[in-house]
Amino acid sequence: MFVLFFIFWYNYAKQNFYIMTKEQISKISKNFKKIRNEKKLSKSFLVMKTGLDYHTISKIENGITPDPRINTVVKLVRALEISLDDLIK
Repeated sequence: MFVLFFIFWYNYAKQNFYIMTKEQISKISKNFKKIRNEKKLSKSFLVMKTGLDYHTISKIENGITPDPRINTVVKLVRALEISLDDLIK
């Protein structure tokens, strides 16, 4: 039963809530790097604050990860203390 609910939720969420355009995805890496540098935060600090892997953060910042998961983006937004709009504007 739980598996069916999860599959339903995942498909619903993917279709309705978490779809980002390619334009927004490409802006994430540029804005992420800019904001991180403005706030003078190291990648190591973000690793501790978000629980993400150092390489994951680096790949997002350098645009190597073309489509970061929304959960990952939310963790970064919270660690940077910004809104999601600030990251994808």
